[in-house]
Amino acid sequence: MFVHLHVHTPYSFLDGGSDIEALVRAAAEHGCPALAMTDHDNLCGVVKFVEACDSYGIQPILGVEITIATPSALSHHPSAQSHLTLLARNRDDYATICRIVSAAYADGGRRTPCITRERFFSILASDSSSPPICLSGCRRGMIASLIRERRYDDARTEALRLQRCFGPDSFFIELQDDLTPDALRMCRELAELADAIGAPVVATNNVHHAGRADFMAHDILRCIATKTKIEEAHPLRPLNAERCLKSPAEMAALFQWRPDAIANTLRIARECRPCLPRSEDITPKYAVPDGLTASEYLRQLTYRGAKARYGDLPSHITQRIEHELSVISEMGYADYFLMVWDIVRWARKQKIRCTGRGSAADSCVAYCLFLTDVDVIARNLPFARFLSPGRTPDIDMDFPSERRDDIFRHIIEKYGAGHVGMVCTFFTFWARSAIRDVGKALDLPTDAVDFLAKRMHHSIRANRIEAAFERFAELKPHIHLVPRFRLLFDLCGRIAGFPRHIGTHSSGIVISAAPLSSIAPIQPSARGITEIWTLDKDDAEIVGAIKFDVLSLCALSAVGDAEREIAASDPSFRYDRLPLDDRETYRMIRSGSAVGTFQFESAAQMALAVVLDPRHFEDLVASVALIRPGPIRGDVVRRFVSCRNGWTCADWAHPCLKPILAKTYGCIVFQEQVNEVVAAMTGCSDAEADRFRKSLKRHAKLDTLAEARNWFVEASLRHRPEITRERLDRLFDQIEGWSGYGFIEGHAAAFSLTGYKTAYLSVHHPAEYFAGMMNHQPMGFYSANTLAAEARRRGVTIRPVDINESDDKCYAADHQTIRLGFRLVAGMGSRDIEALLQARSAGPFRSLLDFCMRTVLSHDLIENLVLCGAFDRLHEHRRGILWRLGETLQIARSYRSHMSQTSDQLPLESPKFMATPTAWDLDDFSPWDKFVWTWRIVGVCAECHVLAYMRDWLDAHRIVTVRAAQEMKPGVRIRVAGLNVRPHRPPTRSGEPVLFSQVEDETGLLPVTVSGKAIATCTAGFLTSPAVVVEGVLQRRGRGATLYVERVASLRLRDATALPTQIMERSGTVSAADPAPAPVRAPARPAARPPFAD
Repeated sequence: MFVHLHVHTPYSFLDGGSDIEALVRAAAEHGCPALAMTDHDNLCGVVKFVEACDSYGIQPILGVEITIATPSALSHHPSAQSHLTLLARNRDDYATICRIVSAAYADGGRRTPCITRERFFSILASDSSSPPICLSGCRRGMIASLIRERRYDDARTEALRLQRCFGPDSFFIELQDDLTPDALRMCRELAELADAIGAPVVATNNVHHAGRADFMAHDILRCIATKTKIEEAHPLRPLNAERCLKSPAEMAALFQWRPDAIANTLRIARECRPCLPRSEDITPKYAVPDGLTASEYLRQLTYRGAKARYGDLPSHITQRIEHELSVISEMGYADYFLMVWDIVRWARKQKIRCTGRGSAADSCVAYCLFLTDVDVIARNLPFARFLSPGRTPDIDMDFPSERRDDIFRHIIEKYGAGHVGMVCTFFTFWARSAIRDVGKALDLPTDAVDFLAKRMHHSIRANRIEAAFERFAELKPHIHLVPRFRLLFDLCGRIAGFPRHIGTHSSGIVISAAPLSSIAPIQPSARGITEIWTLDKDDAEIVGAIKFDVLSLCALSAVGDAEREIAASDPSFRYDRLPLDDRETYRMIRSGSAVGTFQFESAAQMALAVVLDPRHFEDLVASVALIRPGPIRGDVVRRFVSCRNGWTCADWAHPCLKPILAKTYGCIVFQEQVNEVVAAMTGCSDAEADRFRKSLKRHAKLDTLAEARNWFVEASLRHRPEITRERLDRLFDQIEGWSGYGFIEGHAAAFSLTGYKTAYLSVHHPAEYFAGMMNHQPMGFYSANTLAAEARRRGVTIRPVDINESDDKCYAADHQTIRLGFRLVAGMGSRDIEALLQARSAGPFRSLLDFCMRTVLSHDLIENLVLCGAFDRLHEHRRGILWRLGETLQIARSYRSHMSQTSDQLPLESPKFMATPTAWDLDDFSPWDKFVWTWRIVGVCAECHVLAYMRDWLDAHRIVTVRAAQEMKPGVRIRVAGLNVRPHRPPTRSGEPVLFSQVEDETGLLPVTVSGKAIATCTAGFLTSPAVVVEGVLQRRGRGATLYVERVASLRLRDATALPTQIMERSGTVSAADPAPAPVRAPARPAARPPFAD
């Protein structure tokens, strides 16, 4: 028998050519009783490795191959670094290894961890328990390196030091024979050294892939890591395919001259025990009042909140609360609820708005603790979807984006820096990234690689590239390239899904009773607030770590800004008390013009609103849930709208489903309904139904949904024999769609509540709300310019940036006016704004010269302020003041120099400094040029829309406005021009590609769709052009209009609007837009080529 003790998985990051399951499966097939995982400088894959070993019935051994260097070698040069292999016997050893790896991240950095020798030995010396097992390492180990250099005395000294540090029973000389020219000589000399110092030897194979056939995957990964071409040699590339997971017989044959090296692998394996910490060791305890347990205190808080929520508590409410509290207590999550409650309570004391979402919205306890605002009793939401045996709770909380760091700091202060961290995420190889990396390694032409990568949709897996040429219409014209690039696509497929590097999860935070670094290594964060815990969210859940999501929701930031401005003039205003039955709000939503409102602003949502005709809050909840991949793929949207509007009757499929689907007109709209339908039809338990729903995603990935369909149909026929197979097939068509993503009802209701309130603000307080929205870009679907255009359509006046009137943020000057803020100005950072506002606090600026004397902003930034019109109220002649800007700045510098050298304070009006910089003999910029510069620098058209300037030209070419198109009859062929707003390709039921976008002009937004034959010819221009002219046939659905595009032309704004690139220069003045000085006249708008011109 033999056990592999030196094995690399893909989590060695670009140095493991087989996935974890393939390695474990190979070990099981070879009859190995155990298998070790020793990735380079990390333990990111430990949970997945343990689960895979458990599923194959073999013993997992956890370890690491650590990189050690002298302090001067932290430059990461390979020759200055050495490797050691560490294996954990028990949890204490595992914790020690975690601390060593964490130190390597701190010393060497996140991407190239490397620990100094001094720190490595210091950690081992400070550990009160026995050290882990140490193997002397591969050919890059310190001892092997010294022997290779024939420095035998130094090798002996190093071996003795390691033997003293780890103990004679825990230090092994590692022998590796990969059949390279000097491998056998190296093994024999290492064995001689071991015998000389009395150290045992152990055989390993430095495994990097499961079988010899996987060598190419490993080799191409090393080419990517070392940035070498495949035909180039590199010392870190493998020389042959022998570093595979060989059978015990092969290993015994290699080391027949040293059988004890084989036997010692079993000896080490017998010493190693399960190492992953238990959840009870990880879960923190909340500090409850004396005399109470966590469960008792949670009960007190819940009933206190229940009385505030419901008043008198009828029996059905108390029964629900008692049921939830008993489940929470039995599963040991009372402390978790109290911790989240405490964080939310602190946030609200600091006036930080927050709201819960996700499956937590299915909990009445969460509602009574004011973690969520969804009444689960009124909605009859199932608690089991949030918490049940086998399911851990996951509470998602939304906070304003600019206050989220304050939440992090509070959590760290309360629970300790070493006990709080962000879970990680792994960036893996998909088609686009694999083509770029592998193509570079194959030394393919850069243009060819770029051509292929740009045409790969982000959803294409790296092992499905060839199939994508058949599926995606924009790739079909290039299918002839497949044979030419078959090697590229094959190699991409071999590394599909492998992790490329580690990243930080956007919101998942963990809190642990034990130091996080004793459970899994931690990395320093680039942001410097929270450390990164090197387990992803799924692995964190498996080990029992307490996690909840601190989400950043910019909509709450915008709401906060708007609320403060509204309350300044109306102290009685309360966002939390807005009426939920406002007719004007519903009228706006169903008109399909909900631009800027949370959740209802997408083109798909606005198109649905027109036909759904929402008039009640439940309609909004359904709307939010419907526009998701699950319902779309299940063809639920069409059925729901038809039944909701009374065009067709609801089809229950079976009477037992009517109570489940009554509120959604016989359609499966919410995730909970999938579980309930499966359980009702097949007779399985709720837990089994939930596992079946989750398995749909796995079946979809493996293209085996037919198996899931067959199980559902056969199980339903056994449990409900009266139903026909045809009706079950139709029912599964809806269920099948849930192989994609969908919402639970509580989450949809939580989002709908926030969405409705933002819609209310946009209707009744448009200036305050849209100003808040523009302050927090990028967010949502639309740019600040589109939001400003929508505000203008609501009757709001947009005022430009003004040096004396603007603030950091946009704000409502009155109820119908927005003043643009400095933060929109290109190149203007927070320090610049702070300095400007500080100078202005002494009084308004009286001239450009006054401004330059009182501030110390850069030349380019002042030029941008002039070009965007910020000085127009002081100097209307923009070209004139730009002409003399350099001289003005010199005068200002002279003034400041004079003031620093004398106590005599000259007034600003002193003739010495008042050489007024005028150049009024020059012609100023035309209105068009001023508009263009403002648009380029601020990104917002303050006065009007850019298309308004082009309207005469557009009218001459029979291009209609959006408003005119919306009033036309269906079937008419028209042309529309405008900005191309958020072109995208959503999932469809048929799988056929469809492109959606909106064309925006000065009158509104028009949904446009590209499908069918037009996909092949229109996709490239449609996805990349910022402004387009589209031609097609107008179709109507209810009151809404959509243009089905047949032809697309890029609207050449550079020609049609002739953006001036420079201005006339003098005194060293250089344009912020282009630093090359070349005086030119600002041109008038030239004529442009007509669209679709032959």
